[in-house]
Amino acid sequence: MSSEHVACRIVAELERLNTELVLAPLHIRMSILLRLVAPDLLWRILRRKALAEKETERRKAEEEKDKAK
Repeated sequence: MSSEHVACRIVAELERLNTELVLAPLHIRMSILLRLVAPDLLWRILRRKALAEKETERRKAEEEKDKAK
């Protein structure tokens, strides 16, 4: 995101008298919305993602250990 784009968005929001501005990718904005509408669902999604990442790291460690043998 360029500084010019950010500046234009800030000015536009100030002209509209908005007090909040979220300059983030779509998936982050959707997370914010989901947190407001269905927080339990968001936490379930985040937990599942964290567990999947942990499993991926464990598998990589096992593969590296097997290669070292």
